Amino acid sequence: MLGNIGAGELIIIIAVLVAIFGKKKATEIARDVGEVRKEIEKLSQESQKAVEDLKKPISLSSPENSPTKKESQVGKSGGGDQPSA
Repeated sequence: MLGNIGAGELIIIIAVLVAIFGKKKATEIARDVGEVRKEIEKLSQESQKAVEDLKKPISLSSPENSPTKKESQVGKSGGGDQPSA
């Protein structure tokens, strides 16, 4: 979005900020804008990673999808809290 701003344009923007808000407030605004930009970049990278993870094929033989030892024992013993007939 702001990748095409050159040094001249950036100096003009800073001068306008200082003229409108004063030196102290302009530095606070610039700091906040920088923090927001970093947070947006971080969220963008996280979302790209999530999309890449979703694109990966799921293996049915992975240990993540197999039942745990406790789950398999409950299935063999009759289901736990189900009444017996």
